[in-house]
Amino acid sequence: MGRNIRFRAGEVDLVARDPRTGAHWVIEVRGRKSSQYETGWWISFAKVQKLKKLVQLMTIKTKLSYRILFLQIAVVDSKKDPEQIEMTIKEFEIQD
Repeated sequence: MGRNIRFRAGEVDLVARDPRTGAHWVIEVRGRKSSQYETGWWISFAKVQKLKKLVQLMTIKTKLSYRILFLQIAVVDSKKDPEQIEMTIKEFEIQD
């Protein structure tokens, strides 16, 4: 539905609609070159609060209800083959 949507309060990485459920999502994407850190280190409390504020603004603007999804993507060199990379994707919903 959109990407890099800007408000004075910040920016939304992605906005999507799940075709199966009809749910609307605000998606925050974070990438790192290492997967050794816990998910909590990838997104701060302040960022979660900012995302919630942006969702409120999106709801007012579009009259739709949004849920927040966080995608954590780690890309690291493969230990088996230095020419390859391994990618790990974790996702979780940020609750109110």
